[in-house]
Amino acid sequence: IVIVGQELVGPAHHLLALGTERQIDAKSDARQIEDVRAQNGVLIAAHPAREFAPAFDARLKAQLDGAEVCHPMGKNANRARELEQFSEGQPFAAIGGSDFLCGLGHDQIGSKFTYLPW
Repeated sequence: IVIVGQELVGPAHHLLALGTERQIDAKSDARQIEDVRAQNGVLIAAHPAREFAPAFDARLKAQLDGAEVCHPMGKNANRARELEQFSEGQPFAAIGGSDFLCGLGHDQIGSKFTYLPW
């Protein structure tokens, strides 16, 4: 399965906009969310470890459909705990994913994923 989307990089957080058909160009969180929803897309907090988690206030967390809590950066136990803590007690889905933004080797791309039983 290939899910089209893009990573929205803000000054303090990263969001995955999945299932969108057009590029999201908006600069503000509110406009990004509005554009993703207008395209019937979903919003995932991308690798929300300590440097990104504070930007996800209650308002923004309420808009999330999921959070990437299984990520190659979780090979470090402290980082894994940061990712897990982000989603504890939240109503959104905890997902797995990988990318090449955090200096990981190419062998890590695709090493974390979300299993969808059909």
